[in-house]
Amino acid sequence: EAGFEVAFDAATRTVRVDAWGFWGVGVAPRFRDTVLDACRGRNSATRLYMEMMRLKPLREEGEEAWLDILTKAPNEGIEAIVVSTNSLTKLQLLRLARQSASKNIVQFQ
Repeated sequence: EAGFEVAFDAATRTVRVDAWGFWGVGVAPRFRDTVLDACRGRNSATRLYMEMMRLKPLREEGEEAWLDILTKAPNEGIEAIVVSTNSLTKLQLLRLARQSASKNIVQFQ
C-alpha cells in the first residue's frame, strides 16, 4: 500500500504530512498539490512536518514533486520544514533538499 495524509494543526501552525509505501505514478502529483494547498495562507501555517519513515525511495516523478514542495512552500509562508525519514530515503531526500532554494530551512531528524 502507498499513500499519504495531510492535516493542519492550528495550535502549532503546522502542516503535518504522513507518507508511506512505494508510490506509483499518480501519487506524487497529488501529494505535491495537497501539501502545497495545505500550506497556503488561509491556514497561516509556518511549519511543515513530514513523517516519512515508511516511505520507500522515490521515482523521478516523486523527486520532482518533493523538490516542488521545497521550492514553493516558503512562498506560502512556511519558515521551517522538518523531515523524519528512514536512512535509505533520507539520502535521496537530503540530496534533493541540498539542490533546493529551501536548503537553509530544511531539517532532518
